[in-house]
Amino acid sequence: EVEAAYFAAREAYLAAAQDPTNEELREGIAETYTGANLELTLKQLDELATTASFAEVDPDSPPSALFLEGPVLVESDAALADMVICEVNSERYLQRPAGAAEPVVIRDEPVVVRVFVRLEFVDGAWKSQSGDVLARVSTEDECFP
Repeated sequence: EVEAAYFAAREAYLAAAQDPTNEELREGIAETYTGANLELTLKQLDELATTASFAEVDPDSPPSALFLEGPVLVESDAALADMVICEVNSERYLQRPAGAAEPVVIRDEPVVVRVFVRLEFVDGAWKSQSGDVLARVSTEDECFP
């Protein structure tokens, strides 16, 4: 259930990043994120919208995630679950300058990170509460400490 919630939040972000002004997709963020992570994610989407930028996912090389540790319920609070994940963020980011016929590529290289993620059980559902990058690495193999 916790793993599924992590993937739901990740999918909600990827969908919203492809169309950051779409209110329906932004509502998906509010349904899967909470607390500081909700605020940060909405701020990132606002920045994409303000700069006319967006993500593009290559179906032949989609972003992926591998659980390295957990999820483990926090001993002092069973409404929290912690995990360490290796994320391969292969989505491209593009910007469409005013008047430009074609978008300009901002980032086209995969970003691989080992990240600590905490989910919180809120309003009857697990939601992404925080995510802290532990290390940026070159390949998925380097995620293993």
